[in-house]
Parts: sequence; C-alpha cells; structure tokens
Amino acid sequence: MSIPVGRMDDILERYTPSPEHLISALQDIQEEFHYVPKEALEAACDHMGVSRSQGWAVVTFYKLFRLTPPGKHHLSICTGTTCYVNHSSKVVDTLKEEIGLNGGDDTSKDGLFTLEEFHCMGLCHMGPVMKVDDDYLGRLDPERAVEAVDALKEKEGAHHGNKED
Repeated sequence: MSIPVGRMDDILERYTPSPEHLISALQDIQEEFHYVPKEALEAACDHMGVSRSQGWAVVTFYKLFRLTPPGKHHLSICTGTTCYVNHSSKVVDTLKEEIGLNGGDDTSKDGLFTLEEFHCMGLCHMGPVMKVDDDYLGRLDPERAVEAVDALKEKEGAHHGNKED
C-alpha cells in the first residue's frame, strides 16, 4: 500500500520529534489506516528519531497494533473462562474453517473477515459470545456463528453482485 504523504504529515506534525511520542503516533496512524503500514512505521520512526528495529519491536510487542489490513467485517470471539468452558473454542475452529483461515492468518484471503479471539467481553451470562462488527451474539454455538457469517457473505454478494457459494 502506498500511503498518502499528506495524511502521514498531518499525523506526525502533531508530535514533537521524540521517542516518547512513538506509541501515540502509531496509535493515530492505526486509527487513520486501520493498521500500521510499513511505510508509516518507517516514517514515524524517522520522525521520532527511533531506529526502525525499535519501532518494529514496539508494533510487534503490543497486540493492539495490526501490521496487515483488517477485513471488512470484524469477528471477535470471547475465549474468557466462562465462554471457554461453554465451548467457544469449537466456535473459533468452525469459523476459521468457514472463512478460510490458514495457519496464523487472522484475515480471510478475500479481505471480507478478520477473526480475533478476545479474552473477556464481560458478557459471561451470555457465553459464548461473538461480536460481529458492532453487534453481539450470545449463547453461541458453531451453527449460529456460521449463520451469522453466511448472512454477511450473502449481504456482500448481493452488494457486489457476485454472490459466493
């Protein structure tokens, strides 16, 4: 991805060049682009006077930073204790297969879905719980999770005129 230089300049000029501002600048970059593009990380490091290896260490240490573009739809599955004992891992495994995730991937190849395991959503009385974009589904099982994903696929297929099977 080629990042718009003007947008990067707008972000970086908010900060006095100093290593202590790197994380805040990276958060703003992620807010703008929905992930931290390599070019943006390099620009932030150069602006803050931080080596690129130190910048890389920061973005790979903190889970909040993404290094790849997220999918259009965000699926968060609670894997906290209550959800886990109610088989949220089966939901996760089923969804990984349903959206075609391989290995350590968290975003589907078509860019439609990003799947994240979340350690507690505070909705234990509804567990297992999945957040689909801004909506919550509770008392989830693999079948209901697939139905939610299929509904999004159908919506996207109708929207783009290329319904997937």
